[in-house]
Amino acid sequence: MARRVAECPSMIARVETEVLCATRDTMVACWGFVRHGLLAVKRKAKGAIVWHPEHLRLALEKGFTREPGGAELWLACSSGTPVAFVITTPEYDPFLNLPMSLYVWISYHDPLVRSDAVPKLEAVIEEVARARGFASLRCMTTRKGLLPRLAPFGWRQVLVVLEKPLYEE
Repeated sequence: MARRVAECPSMIARVETEVLCATRDTMVACWGFVRHGLLAVKRKAKGAIVWHPEHLRLALEKGFTREPGGAELWLACSSGTPVAFVITTPEYDPFLNLPMSLYVWISYHDPLVRSDAVPKLEAVIEEVARARGFASLRCMTTRKGLLPRLAPFGWRQVLVVLEKPLYEE
């Protein structure tokens, strides 16, 4: 089994760690890498995640056509090879019914590659969120150790999410 896509097509410039918002063609070409990353994130969540990679692919497809519920794929590539990605979607305030935050749904960085991809992705996502008028970036995680790693980038804990299962699995 291939561990990751060896190279994306030539639509990704061959420069040191470039961040781009994926087109449908780029997503299709890099889906092996993205799917691998999604499965790695899901494994680390130890059963707390119910989605499958194909669910996120459907959300990305909606994003390409600007449908509600759509998502965007941001790829960080080093020398034309994807090394990290972030999937974002607008987060709506349930009372105002307005997008208030850019929600970082999933983020992944290939642990075997040392690069400046994470800070570059962070900077691009923050710039995009500001340009679109969002008040904040938001994310949820099952990993308690993530906050100390994200704090230097300005992240802070603002809520704790509790869940009560309604059905036995």
